[in-house]
Amino acid sequence: MRVLLVARREYLERVRSRAFVVSTVLGPLIMAAFTLGPGLLMARQRGKPLRLSVLDASGNLHQDVERALSRRKVAGQERFVLQPPPAGDFQDVESGLKDKVVKGDLDGYVLLARDALERSVAEYYGKNVSNVMDIGLLDKAVEEAFVARRLSSEGLSPEKIDHLTRKLDLKTSRLTEKGARED
Repeated sequence: MRVLLVARREYLERVRSRAFVVSTVLGPLIMAAFTLGPGLLMARQRGKPLRLSVLDASGNLHQDVERALSRRKVAGQERFVLQPPPAGDFQDVESGLKDKVVKGDLDGYVLLARDALERSVAEYYGKNVSNVMDIGLLDKAVEEAFVARRLSSEGLSPEKIDHLTRKLDLKTSRLTEKGARED
């Protein structure tokens, strides 16, 4: 009997404490922030479409890369708005694009060296290079353009290339004791 009285007194003392009340209220709020926070950050990070230019030293790849970039969509909206680089000397054009990025007139530009296709290398210069989602989309688009160019140089038609390099549509299903359910 005394144990119950002591336990009751201890319980009430703990429940009435300021720390218990604060942790009871803040605990779920912190959990909600950890659960919802990353999704909200990704949605906020997405923002407006990125304004990009493609600067191609060889002059042969920019159309393929621009086409691949223009096909990238997120939530049904185009992710990249392409602005053609100005005409002129390559060094001057690159310098002008850097100035546009720094001033905020352009979000970034893709630089394709003369041997970009052979080396499978491209460079991106932008004001924000930490947006993993956009950099991933950019990387995939440039890679797609390079693969398409290599396949077309082997004699494949654009239709055949699109057919051979089409994206995988992966469907996921959750297995439970009641059976499979597509998520």
